[in-house]
Amino acid sequence: MKSIISVICFMFVLTSFSHAQNDTTKKRSMPTRVVSAVAIISGSTPEGITGTIRFIRLKKGVRITGEIYGLTPGKHGFHIHETGACDRPDFTTAGPHFNPDAHKHGDMTTDMSHAGDYGNIVANDYGVAKFSFVDKNASFKGKYSIIGRSVIVHEKEDDLKTDPSGNSGARIGCGIIQLNTYRRH
Repeated sequence: MKSIISVICFMFVLTSFSHAQNDTTKKRSMPTRVVSAVAIISGSTPEGITGTIRFIRLKKGVRITGEIYGLTPGKHGFHIHETGACDRPDFTTAGPHFNPDAHKHGDMTTDMSHAGDYGNIVANDYGVAKFSFVDKNASFKGKYSIIGRSVIVHEKEDDLKTDPSGNSGARIGCGIIQLNTYRRH
């Protein structure tokens, strides 16, 4: 009799363990929520500037990746601007750089620059700029939210010091940052 009870108990424990493993497996295979945003860049030059910039929310900050086409080879100022408007021909409706702390223009690696100062992107000999970096201060809500703002690509290199826009010339590309939520398996 004791052996029958032992076998029944053993089978009960084994079955319970099997169900617990299945529950764990189900939890792992559930989709995760990825919060991202995108800005579709269009330009106002004869070269036909186009591109896509993706913003992925991280635990601390935002990963920014992009590809922009139709640029002249070399460095171009790249900034987040205050207003989500990209009216042609000069994109001045995007307003000034995103600057919630009222700092001077500068390099994104310092704490005392505009929140929207991202320095330069570099276009290769074919006019293509590909980039990826993390802004540890940007967010999708609150004081440092970039959602609903605009991304501007400038005609020339940002010198990383001259106020208000790094002496980077005309605004030649613009896109509005829009939230996009999806689930990833």
